[in-house]
Amino acid sequence: MAIIPGGQQIRTTSADVDLTPRGNALVKAQNQVYTMDDIVETVNSEGGGSLPYQSSIIKITQSGSSTPTASFLLNEIEMSISNIYNATGRITLRTPVGQLDDENTMVLVGDFHNGQSTDATTASAVHNGQDIVLRTYYVDQGGAHQLTDLGFGGTESIIIEVRDFS
Repeated sequence: MAIIPGGQQIRTTSADVDLTPRGNALVKAQNQVYTMDDIVETVNSEGGGSLPYQSSIIKITQSGSSTPTASFLLNEIEMSISNIYNATGRITLRTPVGQLDDENTMVLVGDFHNGQSTDATTASAVHNGQDIVLRTYYVDQGGAHQLTDLGFGGTESIIIEVRDFS
């Protein structure tokens, strides 16, 4: 397969059109035929076909104030969780020492709503190379963040993503 030069133009033609090159040698030399495999190979060779990181996506579920559970929805990093600690407004996922590198790892957590009030519940995460700490809050009537359990008022879940850029 060929790597398509960056300056080339791509023109598509219906499948029933004959692409046999016609004309003189100059015209023939200016026309190249590329396949979709050539396009895929070109995109992948320039880094556009794959992400610059691997991910693990973890679903964390808690009922009331009980100890949360964690399950992997995707685990490209092949990480593991050795223990889960719980305190009001704080869930700590302990990973084996050295498994996640501070300089190359990012934890993504979004906002969520626990369905128990009209106030949005927010989450944030920090990572120190061994622990992923998930802090959960609710916004009180005055607009202040107050620590709360993820499972406050029932069973709730949140999904976090850990990205490894190494």
